[in-house]
Amino acid sequence: VLQTLEGHVSRPTRLLWLSDNTTLLSVSRFDTVRLWDTISGHEQEQITTADGVLRQVAISPDGNYVATATTTNRILLWDTTTGQLRLRIDGRSPFAWSPDGTRFAFVRPDTPDLDSKLIDFIGNNDAADDRRKSATQKP
Repeated sequence: VLQTLEGHVSRPTRLLWLSDNTTLLSVSRFDTVRLWDTISGHEQEQITTADGVLRQVAISPDGNYVATATTTNRILLWDTTTGQLRLRIDGRSPFAWSPDGTRFAFVRPDTPDLDSKLIDFIGNNDAADDRRKSATQKP
């Protein structure tokens, strides 16, 4: 055993590595996400949603943000460096980051069922706008 990471009241339900390969994210069953320095074993940040039971957690590809979805149809985007809430979205899981981290897709809460294809995007849409423009331009 290299490190024992102590702090959760209930057993963690999910573990995720950040892209730096030294920071580990642990998720409690209810409302807490913790970021750990696996070299020292110390907790770096604690994120408490206080917004319902966690349904889904994902890390942005660059490791700068954590997205959490709760049972209250709200997605919260957190800064992994400061633990500060950066954005609150009316949405629900499932959700996903684009591979380059510039987009975030999620299901709107007003859709009738989980099979809905209605998603919203936030982030940099310049590349998509450029593709649409080039597709509509005449030679």
